[in-house]
Amino acid sequence: MISKSRILKVLAVLILACASAHSSFSQNIRDTLFEEVKAVLEPLIANLPNTHLSIEEEYNLYVVDAILSLKDETLEPVNKDQLYDLKIKRLEQDWGLSLRAQVNHNFESQFFVQDEFDIQQTPMRMRVGLDWDLMKNGLLSNQNKIQQLKNEKEADWLRLDKQKNKERLFYRYNVLIYYFNLEKIKLLKERKSQIETQLQLLYRIYYVRDIMFEEVIAMKGQLEQVDVQLKNYLDYNAMMEATIGLDKFQSDINVYQLPVLDIDVNRLIRDSAHLNSVEKPLWLEQENDRLQNAPVNDISLRLQLYQNMGFADPNTPNQTYTSAGVVASVPIDMFYKGKVPDEIVNTEAMLRNQKAKYVDLNTATEIVNYYYEFNYKLKQYVEFLYKYMLYEEKLRVEQVDKEQFTDYYQPFRILKYHDQLNLIKLELIDLKQQLYLFLLQIYSKTNLKSIKEYLLPISSGQYFAKLPASRTIFMDDDDFQKFDPHFIEHYLVQ
Repeated sequence: MISKSRILKVLAVLILACASAHSSFSQNIRDTLFEEVKAVLEPLIANLPNTHLSIEEEYNLYVVDAILSLKDETLEPVNKDQLYDLKIKRLEQDWGLSLRAQVNHNFESQFFVQDEFDIQQTPMRMRVGLDWDLMKNGLLSNQNKIQQLKNEKEADWLRLDKQKNKERLFYRYNVLIYYFNLEKIKLLKERKSQIETQLQLLYRIYYVRDIMFEEVIAMKGQLEQVDVQLKNYLDYNAMMEATIGLDKFQSDINVYQLPVLDIDVNRLIRDSAHLNSVEKPLWLEQENDRLQNAPVNDISLRLQLYQNMGFADPNTPNQTYTSAGVVASVPIDMFYKGKVPDEIVNTEAMLRNQKAKYVDLNTATEIVNYYYEFNYKLKQYVEFLYKYMLYEEKLRVEQVDKEQFTDYYQPFRILKYHDQLNLIKLELIDLKQQLYLFLLQIYSKTNLKSIKEYLLPISSGQYFAKLPASRTIFMDDDDFQKFDPHFIEHYLVQ
């Protein structure tokens, strides 16, 4: 009979054997899964695009100036020149001449006087002739109005010319956003593809309990964020294509080739204040006030020439004669109003001058405020440049570990660093966009035809320069294929 202890020993051995077999089976599954993950990861990492930022040392400010000065003829504000010309033409054709006719008939004859019997025999009289108004509402008054219209036309043109940059801001603003969005969409699509691949791999690794589910949640959150951003940029660009046809733009704008700029805001404000001077429009408005108060608009002087006819028989005139006359009319208040009209004109001119000075001061303040925001974004841009350099160096170290120190190599860390570089690149593109939009805001507050001479290019090379030191660098043939020769040369020299 088998003892109880012997049975227990056999059972223990069987349990250990089963556990060992299960562990071996589980390990085989893990090994197989990791080999499958590795088969996907290795090509993914090997084909990661080059992350090094290109350094533009050649700054073509003429291209920048052309982009900042974009305009669409179909969206240009229309001046009122044609309307003013038609009004002037109408007044030039009006000499104040009027054709007048008058018919009188006397119905009562009981007060006939012998001396006026000839007139009484012709109780119906008619006169036809010309009435020439020389002053009020006539020839000289129309010349006054013509001069007022010419002054209004010139002042309106000056105001329109001053506001052209402001009117064009809408178009320039949206064109720049559209082309910056194109680059963001391109980067986001690449990032989305990489995140989706990583997420599939993370799910497989999670199923063998090699990572925590929080890593999967974090990756899903990143994917959702990319989808939201991508939809936002795609919707905006679709709306711009539908409204102002930016998809049919004559030439593309490569936002990567746009240099980072600073601006000489002090000189710009000084020159802008000189060009924005409103002395001429104000003088024209004051001149029109004087023209409106001119005596020619109040005094009436009319020359009259008539042919008179009297009728004893309604069908046949029996008396005809020619008459001429002058009619003058002067308002009584012209004799005692004194200098009040001139004082009104001067007071209105003073008020307009005060308002113009306030507008100029407010414009200069707005430019300073925009430059303050611009300068803040520029500092942020520099900070992100250094952040980019930091993660670029982390990625380089991890790639060295991959090739030379495989024990320390972590493939998902490479993907993480590469994704961080894409995120930072998106931020850099967005910050550069904001810098250029602030430049447009500043430009819109001026009457300058161009701001090229106030732009100061900033060399990105000074930020990418490495500290002087001696170091040993290991490179093989694959490195020359993976990295751009200019980047390798720059890295070795710097």
